[in-house]
Amino acid sequence: MGKIIDPALCVKCKGKNLCGKPCYFVEALKLKERATQIKERDELYTPPSVFVGRFGYPAVNVGALGVKDNSPEYYDAPRLWFTQKLDVASVLAKRLSMINPAFKTSVKTPSKLVEMVHEIAMARRSVLTEVEFMKKPSIEVNFSYVFSPVGLRGKLKRMVLAENPKVDRRVEKAYYDSDLKATDALVELYVRGVDENVLSRVLSVGMLGVKKQRKLVPTRWSITAVDDMLGKHFINEIRQYDVVDSVMIHYAEYNGNRFWVLLFPSTWKFELVEIAHPIGEWKKFGKRYYITKDYEDFTSRKKYVDETAGGYYASRLAVLEHLAKIKRQASVLIVREILPDYWAPLGVWVVRETVREAMRTKPRIMESVEQAIKIVENEMKCNLHLKSISKLLNKLKERQTTLVAWKK
Repeated sequence: MGKIIDPALCVKCKGKNLCGKPCYFVEALKLKERATQIKERDELYTPPSVFVGRFGYPAVNVGALGVKDNSPEYYDAPRLWFTQKLDVASVLAKRLSMINPAFKTSVKTPSKLVEMVHEIAMARRSVLTEVEFMKKPSIEVNFSYVFSPVGLRGKLKRMVLAENPKVDRRVEKAYYDSDLKATDALVELYVRGVDENVLSRVLSVGMLGVKKQRKLVPTRWSITAVDDMLGKHFINEIRQYDVVDSVMIHYAEYNGNRFWVLLFPSTWKFELVEIAHPIGEWKKFGKRYYITKDYEDFTSRKKYVDETAGGYYASRLAVLEHLAKIKRQASVLIVREILPDYWAPLGVWVVRETVREAMRTKPRIMESVEQAIKIVENEMKCNLHLKSISKLLNKLKERQTTLVAWKK
């Protein structure tokens, strides 16, 4: 595959194509993919699922993803995949068999095709569509640590809904409320039980917010935006609560992603530290680990994270849901160790759902911060010292030093 790319860049990139070269993950997936038998004129069932690209913005590609299977809901069901503990290959087998009938449009220009996508996005169940392509779809794997992969894409010539979608009334109500701000709509729908997979879908296709401000949002951005907006809603809530009364460790793992969630009895602060083991071509660089991290204090972040991308906002939301439930605040350090078992990215839902599971487990109560750090370091498969990596741990140390000096 030519010159090897520095793996440190790969870890920071997370699918942004920073090197400007084909990604070896994508090439590997293409070789594994079995071409789906699809005709230039065909019928597809959408789970429902939609995708909005980001290249060429503000002129973007939009598509209502579909499959030949007449029971397609399983193809866009992160929570179900996680509950059933599907492995990497099983999730890819589902996602790479999906077809994206894409058409180009401006993010602010309404059209009949966009209106059709709105109907599909609001649907509670699968929707049968009749599609006609300019030519037979070809394999074009979308690689991202944020959204789930998609296999085939074809330029759409014509699309017709073969049946009337059965809409989700909760989403429909927000759609027709043209005076409701997008953030308020997201929070209201979330409180009413609409999960973030649906929320990112309807935000992405421009269905929420004040009417004049609505526009299409690339799927990669909408997923992170939903996690961020919901997270900020919870931060405003938990800041009013007392701090947790002890140091705690929650733990869960899935498909080679190991998460330790450490809660400290201090005001809200948050940090995600990701430690990736070398895999694939990276092994040629030797047994090194690649570390990314991002942090916020009590005042929260004002800018998008530098290194950990959507995983930061997804893991933060999962912890904040727990803190809001127990009506406490804490300083939170999440350590994510990524093993070679996670050989292809499946989307940021992996982070969100695994941290949620961690927060459902009974925590281990620690006697001190030092004990918690030592336990996590002993359980990790890499030999690293967290205090040399974590900004949050050093902030806690500064606070403890200040308190000791004040008591004297």
